[in-house]
Amino acid sequence: MPYGNLVEKCQPVRLLLTDVDGVLTDGGLYYGEKGDELKKFSVRDGAAAKLLKEGQFILGALTSDRSALVQRRLKRIGFDFLYYGISDKLAVVERIREELSLGAQEIAYIGDEINDLPLIGNVGFFMTVLDGNPVLRKKADCVLKVKGGEGALREAAVLLLRSKGCFETTLEKSIQADRQNEDPNTLIQKFLRFRE
Repeated sequence: MPYGNLVEKCQPVRLLLTDVDGVLTDGGLYYGEKGDELKKFSVRDGAAAKLLKEGQFILGALTSDRSALVQRRLKRIGFDFLYYGISDKLAVVERIREELSLGAQEIAYIGDEINDLPLIGNVGFFMTVLDGNPVLRKKADCVLKVKGGEGALREAAVLLLRSKGCFETTLEKSIQADRQNEDPNTLIQKFLRFRE
């Protein structure tokens, strides 16, 4: 099993928090001709959020960003909450701990940049992405094998679920839930035939 020495740190985790830019996105900003700001998210992380929810994890994000597109994306993939427009992430994590009655060891966090540094030692399990800031990579409990925006949440989800010994059962529950939610008549309506 990969990351075998991290199993003990993962065992008590009930809440996974993540940064957005540089973790759920590649950290780049795309600007349209009319000034629209765009960000690229990985669909892999949407599947990961679903697995984490099926595995009874609480899922949240902390970001200094205020854009509506981040709010829409995280709501769509099933995050429980988003704190946005913030600069002091440690104060927010302390507030979350108090509101949810969680110990530090029950919280995992994925970050990528210097503003995430105060959370090291204040959460039970700190992860960073492969292209995270070098300071974070040296101090993190785990450096993920993917860069930001390339499925970091998915890798973290698999790590946490495997560490708890419930990855396969959670995956099966998720597949079964999908099957139960799809009406065969809807499948027929979605069918298109393409002709040459």
